[in-house]
Amino acid sequence: MKKILTLLAFTLTIQFGFSQIKFEKRIEFEINDGFVSEKFHEMGEVGVLVSSRSSNSLQGNYSWRFKMYDNELVEVWSENLDIDNSFIFDETASAENSLHNFYRNRKGEFIIVSLEPLDREVTEVVGAFPKKTLVQSMQVLGEYAFFKAEIKGSPYLFAVNWRTGKQKIVPIQIDNFKSKKIVIKDYQVLEDEKEVFVFIQVFYKKNLELHIIQLNEESEKTNQYHFTDDIDKNIMSISVSKTDNRKYIFTGTYNSLSKNKISAGDIFSSLLTGRRSSKSARMMSSSEGLFFCEAENNQISFVQYYNWLELDNFWSYLSDRKQERIEKKNERKKTKGKQLTYNYLIADHDVQFVDDGYIFLGEAYYPTYRMEYYTSYQNGVPVTQTRTVFDGYQYTHAVVAKFGFNGELIWDETFEMFPAEKPFRVKQFISTPDNLEDALYMVFSSRDRIITKAINFDGIVIENKASERILTDNQKDNIKYTTSNLDYWYGNYFLAFGFQKIKNKEEAKRKDRKRKVYYMTKISY
Repeated sequence: MKKILTLLAFTLTIQFGFSQIKFEKRIEFEINDGFVSEKFHEMGEVGVLVSSRSSNSLQGNYSWRFKMYDNELVEVWSENLDIDNSFIFDETASAENSLHNFYRNRKGEFIIVSLEPLDREVTEVVGAFPKKTLVQSMQVLGEYAFFKAEIKGSPYLFAVNWRTGKQKIVPIQIDNFKSKKIVIKDYQVLEDEKEVFVFIQVFYKKNLELHIIQLNEESEKTNQYHFTDDIDKNIMSISVSKTDNRKYIFTGTYNSLSKNKISAGDIFSSLLTGRRSSKSARMMSSSEGLFFCEAENNQISFVQYYNWLELDNFWSYLSDRKQERIEKKNERKKTKGKQLTYNYLIADHDVQFVDDGYIFLGEAYYPTYRMEYYTSYQNGVPVTQTRTVFDGYQYTHAVVAKFGFNGELIWDETFEMFPAEKPFRVKQFISTPDNLEDALYMVFSSRDRIITKAINFDGIVIENKASERILTDNQKDNIKYTTSNLDYWYGNYFLAFGFQKIKNKEEAKRKDRKRKVYYMTKISY
């Protein structure tokens, strides 16, 4: 009996006590301190950088405040910088031990403010884009900030040295194709490898072809190849990772749209839904499955495709009745010699490496809409009409899959999500540690709760959707409203941050009984 009880206790520890949320430290900020638009940036073990803008301009300038906190959330330094109020904050990107804010105005002029917390240095460079240049999506590699750009309908990468202000325009060209037939679907920085991958879509004979250009940190081309030359699928999203043995792993999503159904509109639709950065969410065009590919010396070693219906647990977030309905529909298709397909939008994460394979994580979502009423006048008579308005993206679940070294699917699992927030830009809700040791630990926040799930490398769920409420340090506080974000920080620590309305009737001073605050909470998991 004693042995049985010991074994039972050990089993319960593995299942429920192996990974738990612990709130380590919390700090609060005043809302009405003259600054707004707080943004929180994790800087690894160095700490957290908080940026904000003055609520009012003074003499034509906004004051931007940067505060650095160490990994115990103790303020260690701050810096204020005046920026002309004609410049609007547009993008932010982080690199090793540095953070970069991008501002621009309507004239095409820009400012890049770079902060290096370890050295407590702030660098500001100014410049201007060529006329009629459209830019979006900043990523940083080394001393260069890269932008996806379009000049008079032709695609480019625009590179700016954030130390010196030196500018480079990198044309994106594919032999035998006019530049206006080419679009930059995406690009990705591999910081450790000092490489930039540019994923290019070409509309050719009613088909979408994918080409890849590799650049070094000086924006010099090192490789170029036709990725879909021997692939009979349309690649809807793609990301790249590099193994220790110098091979490249490409993963993402695909669909099998027939050649006669693809139009130029599909290309631009995918552009509108492209991801913003390597660490940020990657919004994809509709996909019917995921692919896993290995390449070496510009040659594809293998590529494997997996329809969503081939995954054992992809539909487990649905009710049993809905799952049964899908299964019956699939069987009817099979009897006719056809394959059922479901198109999903997937925000995929970078592949993570384990000893015996690779871990893929992607978040499924769909766009939502609402009806909006408005009044117009026809011949002086008011007429009430309706229009459909985009209402954000609803996330449903995440798919986790493990692949072997030959791309074979070993197991898959899902993580039910349905966060309260419906963002208007695609993001990654789920955060995971950078280095996996014994399991995949997944964390995301939804309003006042932190939700976790952990799966070991054998596909066994060791913690199934646990939930913890984001509380204050005062048990007598009554939290009336919470917004939250959660990001991986360093080690086994995560950072939760957001806004809260709090009521406490026990406070001695009337002015302290209600408060509105920004908060940061250090969490271990």
